[in-house]
Amino acid sequence: MVQLLQEDREDFVVKMSDLCALEDAGIEDAHLARRPIDREHVISLLLSDARKWPPILVTKTDLG
Repeated sequence: MVQLLQEDREDFVVKMSDLCALEDAGIEDAHLARRPIDREHVISLLLSDARKWPPILVTKTDLG
């Protein structure tokens, strides 16, 4: 289930396990928001301990 940011909240913390692809969230034209993947960064993430990653701060914006 996709949960959008509440109108009265500017930001909140979300767990990595709660993230999903934009297409899976039903976001129209989600493919337009993609950018190239940095393979070296992905590999470094794969080799690291995800339990030590900081939380991701998601901020509402209308800037695209």
